[in-house]
Amino acid sequence: MRIIPPMKAVICFEAAARLKSFKLAAVELNVTPGAISHQIAALENFVGKELFDRSHRQLELTHSGRKYFARVAIILQNMEEATIDLGVQGHSPSLKVAVPPSLLKNWLLPRMSQSHIYHKGISIQGDRMSAYIFTT
Repeated sequence: MRIIPPMKAVICFEAAARLKSFKLAAVELNVTPGAISHQIAALENFVGKELFDRSHRQLELTHSGRKYFARVAIILQNMEEATIDLGVQGHSPSLKVAVPPSLLKNWLLPRMSQSHIYHKGISIQGDRMSAYIFTT
């Protein structure tokens, strides 16, 4: 049987260790610093060792944390490269805007330059409910 830690916790750990900050890791991963702290605590509980020294004002890795980070960072990098090698591209950010057809036609689209849309790689899609999605 494999002993694999929770991936979410590993990703949070790697970001916090690399950025040396729960707050910056939270910003990067679009979660709260408390969520990062919770995931780190779950990972520490799983591995049975403290990974961060929390006694100083600055976030520091323990000896175990440094060893674990060195291996985990390589593994996550390899996973990313393997995924890219398959031709998979990351998810592009998207913005969904629901507007009535008349507002779309008479106000929104005239204010959006067609050349701007094509140069930025933005696609506009609609559904039966007249909700339009702008994705980059």
